[in-house]
Amino acid sequence: MGRIAIMQYEWPLQSHTLNFVRALLERGHQVDLFSCRCPSQLVDCESLEARPAFRHIRIGSSVGDRWEKLRGIIYRTFRLTLGRVSFEPLLLPVLPVSLRYAREQRYDFAIGVEKSGAIWASLLHRLTGIPFVYFSLELYDEHHPYYFERAGFPAWRRAEARAHRRARATIIQDRQRGDHLCRANALDNGELIYFPVSVSGAPILQKATFFREQFDIPREKRILLYLGLIDEPRGCLDVSRRAGSLPRDISLVFHGYGDSGVVEMVLSAAGGALTLSLDLVTEHELPQVVSSADIGLALYRRDCANDLLTAYSSEKVALYCRAGIPFIAFESESYRDLKEKYDCCELIDSADNLNQAITKIVERYEYYRANALNAYASLYRYELNVGGVIDRLNGLFNLDKEMHCGAVKE
Repeated sequence: MGRIAIMQYEWPLQSHTLNFVRALLERGHQVDLFSCRCPSQLVDCESLEARPAFRHIRIGSSVGDRWEKLRGIIYRTFRLTLGRVSFEPLLLPVLPVSLRYAREQRYDFAIGVEKSGAIWASLLHRLTGIPFVYFSLELYDEHHPYYFERAGFPAWRRAEARAHRRARATIIQDRQRGDHLCRANALDNGELIYFPVSVSGAPILQKATFFREQFDIPREKRILLYLGLIDEPRGCLDVSRRAGSLPRDISLVFHGYGDSGVVEMVLSAAGGALTLSLDLVTEHELPQVVSSADIGLALYRRDCANDLLTAYSSEKVALYCRAGIPFIAFESESYRDLKEKYDCCELIDSADNLNQAITKIVERYEYYRANALNAYASLYRYELNVGGVIDRLNGLFNLDKEMHCGAVKE
């Protein structure tokens, strides 16, 4: 049995972290999750916090406290000044608590989730010698359009690279993303543990009726679903402009969130041929929402590695495959690899090719559906992947060899 610390800082608590915590607990480990400014509205933290081998240490979460508000003002000022030069000092307020726990618990290793979590774990490593693993979810580097001009971003990236070079290993979704991250952080060699974004549960073989009941969509129409961030660089506006020219038996649905101005523009461009669903659901309800569609859209922006390399890092792709839903994605190296292995999708160069892709899927629907379910069983099922990752960690840190967790997927 190992004692493990997980650090997460200014990053929403999502299923990636919480499911991994559950898997560690099920295999006999004790886990302390340290979080600071990590919203958790759509996930179930309460069931985890009832388990005796788990502690959730929230730092700086006294919402409404006057001192907390004052401290927030000081923090933001500090971030806009010194934070432009060095990111590590911004984590000094969280170190005393985690350092106290580390000295009491004598953790076998720590896991830093995303950049700031890895920097936090690296600082703890420098003070205590506790080894750590970098759990990478996103490739936010100098070429990402949302980040490269943000104040303090260069300092954040430099701190990430320093932390990454101290990490004992990196958990990342696939080889392409791992190679990119190592190049970006000037890491010549390092142990990479591949962990595709995965979802839990048996395959969903029966269609749900969420959208048909919610929006009175006729049974004879197939539902084409766009899921997630509604954003112009992801092709949402281009797709909505073509909503009226889609095949007659196709009903286009957008379920997600986005800037109100962008959402309004997307809705207007569709000319009444788009159904818009903006009421977000919990992680437990989402699979049934997805399974009420017939064809999925997995469209991402095409100007940065984080979005180009998403075939094995997209939760919506995993959700589509779990429900046996063939999907359409933009052509990229990542999706070409997935299509060659499983042929569960059609690839397009632009929204101009959307009708052609829909027709191909509809003509051989059961073929694509079977392939999507096969991809889920072989690649995207959480229970299949997580055991191998934990096996690798157990071996890396010489933990109990009797905890058999299966074979790693690479």
